[in-house]
Amino acid sequence: MRIILWVGLLIISSFAFQVDQTQQLENYIHNQLTDQPPVNDIKCGTQYIMMIHSLREKIESELYQRYSNKIKQEPEWERSIISSYGYFLLHWMESGENAVPLEDISGNGYPDYIDSAAVIFEKVRQIEVVQMNYTPPPAQDGTALIPYSVYFSARSDYGLTVPSYIDIPSLPGTNYSSYIILDNDYNDSFFHTQGLEGLRVSAAHEYHHAIQLGYNYRYGDLYFWEMTSTWMEEVIYPQINDYFNYLPLLFNNVSNTRFDLYLSVYPYANSIYLQMIESIHGSECIKLIWDRILVEPSLEALKYVLGTYDETWLGSLAEYGLWLFYTGDRSLPGQFFKDALDFPKVRIYALDKLDFEENLSEDKSIESISNRYLEINNVKGKILTIDISVNNNSDAGFRNLTPYSSSILYPLNQPVLIEPVDSDTMTLILTNSEQTSLSTNIYISQSGEIDLTSIYPFPNPVNLNTSNSIRFQNVPPDADLYIFNTRGRRISVIGEGNGSTIRSWNLNNETGDRVAAGVYMY
Repeated sequence: MRIILWVGLLIISSFAFQVDQTQQLENYIHNQLTDQPPVNDIKCGTQYIMMIHSLREKIESELYQRYSNKIKQEPEWERSIISSYGYFLLHWMESGENAVPLEDISGNGYPDYIDSAAVIFEKVRQIEVVQMNYTPPPAQDGTALIPYSVYFSARSDYGLTVPSYIDIPSLPGTNYSSYIILDNDYNDSFFHTQGLEGLRVSAAHEYHHAIQLGYNYRYGDLYFWEMTSTWMEEVIYPQINDYFNYLPLLFNNVSNTRFDLYLSVYPYANSIYLQMIESIHGSECIKLIWDRILVEPSLEALKYVLGTYDETWLGSLAEYGLWLFYTGDRSLPGQFFKDALDFPKVRIYALDKLDFEENLSEDKSIESISNRYLEINNVKGKILTIDISVNNNSDAGFRNLTPYSSSILYPLNQPVLIEPVDSDTMTLILTNSEQTSLSTNIYISQSGEIDLTSIYPFPNPVNLNTSNSIRFQNVPPDADLYIFNTRGRRISVIGEGNGSTIRSWNLNNETGDRVAAGVYMY
């Protein structure tokens, strides 16, 4: 059966970028030692402090020692208070550069900023520990750390969860007790989200880092730490959307960039993968991944848990590539990310934009655990055979997409007939779920062509007050005809014509309701 998604107008009236890790870490240390604003866009200091400790042999020794001495000194602030339910001990200053705003409208003798922080942290704990069932941050004896200390000071990042670096012997793997340092007001210009909103997302984010320090720390899992903590912001405070500020980096570089890239702000934006997982499988799936991280690295834990849902890692990574494509003005209402319309669009590199003539042959590599986007132009109405070959049986595949339709995930080394293309531009997403890069040959040939321009509706325009249907002429007999509104949402499907080239639409949508006046596409 041929599926035709031809666009016409129907009017009805009434990274693959490289990061010098050591240099970035040393720059971060310099800024922390001199209390300077960040040189780079830094959201969370936790991944930096964990990487600095793990890569300390590569950092200039005197610089590392100065930083280590500073960070190991737990602040001694002049005032503190226990939160209402007793789970948090908040510490703050009322004078000097680290002072919090002193306004006390409630008149209870404590700054309103601290009162708000106490309420915020209790809410965060209630959701993350009580409702979502994550294990609370550990104390040195392996029990829950109560009360958990939170300090407020002038920061050059949103926050920092400081580990003790003293392993907890009663817990499996490598685990640390910790405390959190957050900014004293979130009013500096480098904070994308300011004031109490900045405090809210930072509390949700850093408290989950404190939790993660009891789930067997591994250096290679830091990308997943930041993805999860940023996703947790959206779970608890979905109206704030601080992560929006980091999406351009992801969408500009995601083509052919490793999924597990860390450092910089990439994993904060990449947290939207977990939004996809939550939408498909529920938030419990992500909790199960963390439970599995206790015994194996995050990527292996992810694969294992996906398997319990009868899903493969290849399938999930390819699905993510699909969700990333339908954003911005390509978004389809009610499908994929709930905020897809407000997201940027995936940037397809100039070298991956190809013009099709009679055939096309290109050699392309696919980075390990990544999606690579290729744009093929001049294909409207053409029936194509796509053959993407590799030299081995790799765990990889591809999809073909247009602004209005997407295919299933096809395997490599197997020619696929695509008939016919509904847009002048087709996008191929090549997915490699292996830990090594792949070299592929892409061969596209034309197997036929259908003249879709001869299809036309009558009458057009049609008046809803005087007509109950509209007829489409010259439709290929074995084709399905799709009707869309101007936002790309499918309104109706008209099935095969049983040998006829004429289709009739009763002007109702898929739920049987009469469509509204407006412009529609077919």
